[in-house]
Amino acid sequence: MYIQHSFLFGDQKFKLETGHATNQSVLNLEIQGAVISTAIVVSAEADPELFTPLIVDYCETADPSTHIVGFNQLDTSEHEIHVSTLIARSLSPLLPSGYKNQIQLSIQATVSDGSIDTVVPAILAASIALEVFGIPFCGPLVAARVGYINKTYVLNPNLEQRRESQLDLIVAGTNIGLAMVDAVIAELPEEVVLNGINFGHEKIQVVIDSIENFCNRAKKEPLWNVTKRNIILEKEIASLAELAIEEAHTFPLCERTELLQKITQKVLQELTGPEANYCEPDVRRTFIELERSIIRQRLIDFKSRIDGRNARQIQPFSINNQQVLPAKGVASFSGNASAFASVTVSHPRTEIDAPQQDRLTLHYTLPLLPSEEIERAERTEIAAECFIKNAIKSVMPLECDFDGVIHVTTKVTAEGAASEQAAICAVCIAMLNAGIPITSHVASVGMGVIILGGHFTILSDPSPAEEHLSDLNLSVAGTESGLTALQVDAKTRGITLPILHAAFSQARESRLIILDVMRDKNVGSLPSPPLHGSDPWMHQ
Repeated sequence: MYIQHSFLFGDQKFKLETGHATNQSVLNLEIQGAVISTAIVVSAEADPELFTPLIVDYCETADPSTHIVGFNQLDTSEHEIHVSTLIARSLSPLLPSGYKNQIQLSIQATVSDGSIDTVVPAILAASIALEVFGIPFCGPLVAARVGYINKTYVLNPNLEQRRESQLDLIVAGTNIGLAMVDAVIAELPEEVVLNGINFGHEKIQVVIDSIENFCNRAKKEPLWNVTKRNIILEKEIASLAELAIEEAHTFPLCERTELLQKITQKVLQELTGPEANYCEPDVRRTFIELERSIIRQRLIDFKSRIDGRNARQIQPFSINNQQVLPAKGVASFSGNASAFASVTVSHPRTEIDAPQQDRLTLHYTLPLLPSEEIERAERTEIAAECFIKNAIKSVMPLECDFDGVIHVTTKVTAEGAASEQAAICAVCIAMLNAGIPITSHVASVGMGVIILGGHFTILSDPSPAEEHLSDLNLSVAGTESGLTALQVDAKTRGITLPILHAAFSQARESRLIILDVMRDKNVGSLPSPPLHGSDPWMHQ
């Protein structure tokens, strides 16, 4: 059945269609200057070992009937990967944890106007497609882009407005909370960014109400099931191991690991084997979920972290900015993760080269991985490069003060939960060591939030295990004055503004600690910041 629906979102008119006029497995979304086509392929069999059920491929093509000046000159591949990542980050929290069928989501944007923003429509089209085609999805989800011009928030700004804006913020959420936030910020206070997030979330509510009618009319019967919990197995494992697991987590990390291995073996001996009713993979998964729930409860009740830190403590870290190479700025940052950065400056750009050449080139690499992980790693590296460049962009010197081309290479030497954050700190100091007059130090920190039973705990600089346990992960970059880049990723529904507000405050506290050490260690001569005690954002 062919179904069509139109609605307004800000100043833009959107038109949705699905059914025989296109294809039974394709949803089209049209806006002025672009057509977004979304197709879905879902695996017939569930994979219990599947970690990420969603694969997103976004691509852009020019309308053959038009000519977009400069369209073919753009390096669209990195942009397409970045948009694919944004879509996946937005949708993943709304897929139920027991869903184990692989989804391949193909999104093609055909644009006739080079200035059209396709990110928001692409996220919207992908969300509606999952909702319509019978996949268990807790949508609909809508995204909005928010600008900040002359102290006024602007909904879905055009390309010209975005050039003037101090904030480029993408907010994705549902009627009950946030799912994803991504922002490039010109050193704005946390309060301004939070109000922008709230502004965007309020604006998407009208669109959610509008497209729910379309989804209800076009929605197919669910074709794929969610794996149900084995309550009996959970109770049997809890009776055998719950008290032992709780006791094990009172010991130091090394002893704890050994004790947990013994507990696991005991449970496997009791519940698996020729005469048992359960297979080993099911028992192991259920055991891990039990341990996960125990750790999360301890974090809520006692603020007792896996490595012994309190909730507000960041990992011990060190900075090395010793110059080992001539005519080059180098630095390393070691904490939760370790990263090395080197910076060189080439000759000033000519007027001919300037339009085509970026002032800042950055190459980010992860440690070597098995061959089957290379493609995923490449996407991760490109997404990280984008975040690092956005974090540094606001403190770059004006072109009239520094007209060279900056080449940055940063490598993660020890991967952890804060690889990108370590790279940002290393890059900032390396740029100063190379003689680049950046306007301020930039530091970055990761945050994890555990939400359970109406209570939440915020973890500064979480370890990889704590990051995995978290319901919300934040990556925050900024200076003493304000934020420069932000990523917020939910793993559950219903992330609210008060939770974000508390997380932002604690993140600033952690960021200031890192900035203090960076100023002491670096060779540059930037102005001294104001005292922390006068900062209204210090957490009481």
